[in-house]
Amino acid sequence: MELDSCFNSFWYQIVQPGDPQEVLFPYGAYLTITNVNISGNDSSSNEPVRLILHALTEASDDPNTAIPSDVLIATLIPGKSEQQVINIVISTLNSATFEIKGNIPVHVSGHLSLME
Repeated sequence: MELDSCFNSFWYQIVQPGDPQEVLFPYGAYLTITNVNISGNDSSSNEPVRLILHALTEASDDPNTAIPSDVLIATLIPGKSEQQVINIVISTLNSATFEIKGNIPVHVSGHLSLME
């Protein structure tokens, strides 16, 4: 897929509990994640939900070496803290997967931009 030089697009993904999901976006773009939330309709308990990002980043001095990292993106609590504004950038140099610790789906949104 070739990207237009004016490329900028909304992006979202719903991450389901018990189903780690790869973060997918076009090569030549980077993803800025700006918001995570749970829907009040999704909750039947007040147990916290944690969104974790598992990332592999290419080492700058050796492209055959990947550096793993696990990052807690947000802890959301039904009825108390159902949404968080964040600013996380993922490029195509990263391989990333979302995972939920909890029982409620998490809605993740942001925007795609062209790498320059």
